[in-house]
Amino acid sequence: MNNEICLKSISELLEESFYISSYQRGYRWTEQQIFDLLNDIYSFAKKKNKSEKEFYCLQPIIVKKHFWNRASNDKDETIVGWDVVDGQQRLTTIRILFKYLLNEFLTGRSLKQRYNKDLFTIEYQTRPHSYEFLDNPEKEDHSNIDFYHISEAYKFIAKWFNQKVKSDGLMFDDLCDSITKLLVYNKTNQKEEGVVQVIWYQLADEKVNQIETFIRINLGKISLTNSELIKALFLQERNFGIGDAAKLKQLEIAHEWDQIENFLQDENFWWFLNKSKNEASSHIEFIFDMMCEIAVKNNAEIAKLLGNDKFVTFRYFNLLFGDDIDYLAIKRNWDTIKKYFETFVEWYENPIWYHYIGFLVYCGESVLDIFNLLTASEIENKEDVTIALVKQIKNKHLKGISWKEKTDDNNEKVFELNLGYNSDKHLLRKTFLLFNLEYIVKKANQQNLIYKFPFKTFKANKNIKDENIAWDIEHIDSATENSLTKNEDQNIWLGNALIDVSGD
Repeated sequence: MNNEICLKSISELLEESFYISSYQRGYRWTEQQIFDLLNDIYSFAKKKNKSEKEFYCLQPIIVKKHFWNRASNDKDETIVGWDVVDGQQRLTTIRILFKYLLNEFLTGRSLKQRYNKDLFTIEYQTRPHSYEFLDNPEKEDHSNIDFYHISEAYKFIAKWFNQKVKSDGLMFDDLCDSITKLLVYNKTNQKEEGVVQVIWYQLADEKVNQIETFIRINLGKISLTNSELIKALFLQERNFGIGDAAKLKQLEIAHEWDQIENFLQDENFWWFLNKSKNEASSHIEFIFDMMCEIAVKNNAEIAKLLGNDKFVTFRYFNLLFGDDIDYLAIKRNWDTIKKYFETFVEWYENPIWYHYIGFLVYCGESVLDIFNLLTASEIENKEDVTIALVKQIKNKHLKGISWKEKTDDNNEKVFELNLGYNSDKHLLRKTFLLFNLEYIVKKANQQNLIYKFPFKTFKANKNIKDENIAWDIEHIDSATENSLTKNEDQNIWLGNALIDVSGD
């Protein structure tokens, strides 16, 4: 069984039951953390010209199906709910916020009476009556450290509302109303304020150790990434139907996913497409980010829906699939991902394109811009691709240097560059790099040399200050890592030089 993922509004969490296992620490959010959350929610609520169905998204809540016994009214009842692996601090804060709004804004009415849903419950394994205390967090209770922090959080929430009313000149009821609507409505009936949603990441019931998952996430060794979230989105079993044929479809995409990731993990391939090392555990995210960037550039309204935190790319794919994900949607979008990847591989394996595109990337052009250049409507064949690359290099990156095409003694086309007295070091470095690349391209065309310029070695080369360097421009602006800053070194160098000039 695969992990499942989706976006859920806070409204969809109402009436659920959550369990915080003993391996987790208790509630500990500070005043600043609570203020930050409330400020973000309020800023979204008052945002002007929001798109239809726009929402504010909290970070992931990771859960696993869980059953436990609860002592209530002198009897035990079995609760069916969720073990919260990650996100309990945010979830508890939202629960306390609800209680504040009920006490101060919806006075005398329960959430059920007003919005047809009860609050969700949270129970800490180490505090058997925590779910009861969360119904009265305004009451100070120092009997244990968790209850103390919960009651302090209630005070912080009250303080934030009072300060916001004074600083922004708001009516208290209007402020509470706008915040409440964000929490109690979902995307089917949301008001103009929008809704608050969470990334809901449900661990499979089998073969998943929630303690190991908790440690993995909270020690920061491998944080939950966009690619992990997107993979769960793609490979949910419900997307493929049932039966052996459905399972084969799922395995096919999983296998192709691994193939793409393995190829992108090849450092030579990565450095060909990028100017710096990728520190992320998953490199396929490079393609996902580019697809998201394309969508945002083409549609400003999408940017409003996605926000600007680190999970923007996941939310783009979630938006792309829509509410009713099926195999056709999965296959269509997966084919698009494969198209980008296969295009990059074609660039990599073509000896001419490899060197010209690698040069453009070194010069600072994004892969997205290069992709747009080479997929323009006027590009009809491979020769057009080469011409477009040469034109881009010539017109954009060699300004200030005269460029003339001519034929050599063998009637081969060559390029003659006149550097003149240009003192732009970066331009000279680009020119010398291009000279090396052009030599390789020419040999490849003549099938005399099958060789790829080592962009990884070239770009990753660093000096003792951990600064990226290419090479010294010998005989033009000679530089060295040994700059002879010490008097002793200078004396030795002068002594050796004196011997050289006075010798035979």
